[in-house]
This record gives sequence, structure tokens and C-alpha cells, in this order.
Amino acid sequence: MKNRFKGRHFTAELILFCVRWYLKTSLSYQQVAELAIERGFPVNKTTIWRWVQHYAPLLRKKLTKHFKMTGRIHHLDETYLKIKGKPRYLYRAVDSHGNTLDFLLTAKKDKTSAMRFFNKIISNKHVRKAGIIVTEKNPTYPTSIRSLKAQRKLGIHTRHIKKKRANNILESDHRFIKRKIRYSMWFQMFNCAHRTISSYESMHMICKGPVKHVAKNDPVAQKRFVENLFGVAA
Repeated sequence: MKNRFKGRHFTAELILFCVRWYLKTSLSYQQVAELAIERGFPVNKTTIWRWVQHYAPLLRKKLTKHFKMTGRIHHLDETYLKIKGKPRYLYRAVDSHGNTLDFLLTAKKDKTSAMRFFNKIISNKHVRKAGIIVTEKNPTYPTSIRSLKAQRKLGIHTRHIKKKRANNILESDHRFIKRKIRYSMWFQMFNCAHRTISSYESMHMICKGPVKHVAKNDPVAQKRFVENLFGVAA
């Protein structure tokens, strides 16, 4: 396995410690840097930011093949955020157990974006074909579902339920991402926002339990899992 930490001034364990704690909590870059400083490592917040930008996308890439198979009830919704002061939309989906299916950051909330998101979900090998799709009353979802049924990407008997209350599981799951975005003071660049949010989602997945052999409430196993992904010896 390629050594991703060669030439760094700090150990792989410390780098992954800082990346994990930034992604999994509401701590700021400055607060994570202070955790490292308390342990005797003179790291500044800019260094933490660079580590997150570099290693977090690799985490997402390495994580893909370790997901458990999802359920067949899919909950979809989008949440609002700002990038450089402009409204943008984060599409998210979970199954009936709260396990994340996928997510997509878009500039618009329209049928094209909804179709992109559905196709992204369907392309995942760990996502079972939906038996029931639960959404709120966004009018782009019904037309997208009809199109996907016509293309045979969804089963012809797939049910679509449009009811806000039925989507409470996803509304609750939005809170972690919204909190992280709020503490980041929004974003200035779309690509940076995409990388960072993708990283939040990846760590959120690990902590929620849809990863094989990693329990939901086992932070030690979660730490070891991330280190093993990067080839760091226990």
C-alpha cells in the first residue's frame, strides 16, 4: 500500500486523529489544533485544514467497498446551504435504519439535480433497489421516479410516499451535517464545499454503523478501521 504520510512532519496516527476529530465532532480547526497542542504537538489550525482537505477525500474513496447492504426503504430529501453567499442544495438519502445511501451537492433544486441524485444512489453496489421511496412534496421527485421506472432503473412496483412526517428519520440525520456546516461558517468555494461535506458524510457513516465489522458505539473500532484503511499499523 502506498505510504500517504511520507515526508510529513507529524506521524500518521496524529494526522488521522486530527482528521477524525474534526470530521466527527462540532470542533473547529482551532479547537482540534488545541487538542494536539495539549498532547505536545505544535500544530496550527491551517495545518489541520490542509490535512482534512488532503486525507478526507481519500477516506471517502477507500470507504466505498466496506459498506453493508442497505434496506429497501429509501428516504430522500434536500437541505439548504450557502456557498459564497449563494443558495446551494445538499441532496441526501438514508434507508429505514438511518444508514446513508448517498448525497449530492448541487447548485439548483430541479429535475436534473434530482435525476442525478437518483442515478448516483442506484449506481452504488451496496444499495438495494428501492421498494419504497419516501420524500416530501418536492415536485421533481415524482417525475424523476416515473422516468427511472420507464428506464427500468427502478422497479415498476416501487411505491412513492410523499409525506413529511414519514421522513423524520432523515430530518433527524440532517442535523449533524447542518451543525457541521454552520460551525464551518459556510463555504467560499463550491469544490472546497464538496470535498469537505463529502468528508463529513464519510465520517458520519463510519460512526452510524453501516460499515462492515465496525459497531455504531465503538469509537476504538472506528479509530482502528480508519487507521487500517490508510495502512497504519495498530
